[in-house]
Amino acid sequence: MSSGEGSPKLRLIRGGKGKKGPESPKIRLFSASSIVDDFKGYDRVRLNWICLKRKFPLGPYSSLIEGYAQIGEQVRPFFEQYVKELFTEEEIALLKNNLRGVYGTGFTVNEEPVPIPSVFIPRPFRQIKPGGPLGFFKPAVEGEQPFDFCGYYDLSRCPPSLLIQNEVADRGVEFLRECLRELGIDPVGFEPLLRSAVEKVYNERGLMVDRGKTREERIKERSQFFRVQTPPEN
Repeated sequence: MSSGEGSPKLRLIRGGKGKKGPESPKIRLFSASSIVDDFKGYDRVRLNWICLKRKFPLGPYSSLIEGYAQIGEQVRPFFEQYVKELFTEEEIALLKNNLRGVYGTGFTVNEEPVPIPSVFIPRPFRQIKPGGPLGFFKPAVEGEQPFDFCGYYDLSRCPPSLLIQNEVADRGVEFLRECLRELGIDPVGFEPLLRSAVEKVYNERGLMVDRGKTREERIKERSQFFRVQTPPEN
């Protein structure tokens, strides 16, 4: 057969009687977040959900991270941790179900590319030191789960909550309850009315109860102050 220009070329076509093994399905990875109100005294708080640990690994990093072999050993942990924080398709479904009715409002899921691009070094949430407005929140879930998860939050740019906080409302209810007792009225059964009154006064007048010290505690603190201030006798 001529090898000149325009001559036909042979191409190997796979098939026929040859056997081909099934291809392993490509793993899909997802990130997820929720926007919640009245969280630690703030509204519009974004909870970035991350996987903490799972029973079975996702797979080799060489197939999950682009150019994994060429990534320097010092920055590899950033990529590895970032991948481990993502969720599989099955885990996302379980996560959404666990958060349903609690933190499911505004639940957003984004599919991430696989393999993970290695152009920029990612910053895993687990490598952010908590403190101040930054932290991690672990919701309570029922039953045994095939993975463990939590939510990362940053309160620095969130507006204060419009609702009275539970600990503040509890102090107000406790104050009213003790006042009723001092008036000879049994407060049992009045809890819903007391809380409603506390919330209304807070919303309409901005008044709330702060916890102080008892008279006995104030006297003790005062006596220690004067004992320090009094000069020793000659």
